[in-house]
Amino acid sequence: MHVVTVSNWVKSKAEQSYLSDKNITPIYNGIDLNMFRKKPVERAEWMNGKFVILSVSMGWNRRKGFDDFMELSKKLKDDEIIVLIGVTEKQMETLPDNVIGIKRTANADELCDYYNMADVYVSAAVEETMGLTVVEAMACGTPAIVYNKTALPELIREGCGFACEYGVDYLHEAIKRVRQKNKTDFSDNCIRFVSENFNKRDQYQKYCELYKEIVGTGEKR
Repeated sequence: MHVVTVSNWVKSKAEQSYLSDKNITPIYNGIDLNMFRKKPVERAEWMNGKFVILSVSMGWNRRKGFDDFMELSKKLKDDEIIVLIGVTEKQMETLPDNVIGIKRTANADELCDYYNMADVYVSAAVEETMGLTVVEAMACGTPAIVYNKTALPELIREGCGFACEYGVDYLHEAIKRVRQKNKTDFSDNCIRFVSENFNKRDQYQKYCELYKEIVGTGEKR
């Protein structure tokens, strides 16, 4: 049996499990760089003059960082807003004025637009096997901030954003560091890093190469 994991963190966990005697290879998930890319986008009117902190989730709960964003909203300046994509109608009713809730979208073009409109992408999740939305945001030239937990730090390289310690205060300090510089100071590094490590065609090819190696040699990896 050969096991493929989507991050080094998952690999480390698999090595501590009943799979420890198996062949384990990490291969990151890939994204479509023709879809998620830096492009000129006209901001929504309600974003004008605002520093936009974006986060996306299929569903929001404590593990995904919903409570942390509510706490973070209390620390923001008047010209800073949080945009959460994927919230429910019920959650929208609880959001403070400086947190904008948007329902879940399956439209990749629309999601790409939001990535481009944002000044920084923040993941406050504490349990991620990889964190694909972080990669999608960086592919659009938007720096990312994550907690130094599970697989998320693997997605941040120097010049692409920050992996901070757990806690809203640390998250807030990292956001201030991004704002003190400028989104454009990070964009090229983000795009280059994603292109080199998360292009879906390259990642698919790694699966093909692994398969050929396994069936071609008959030897354990």
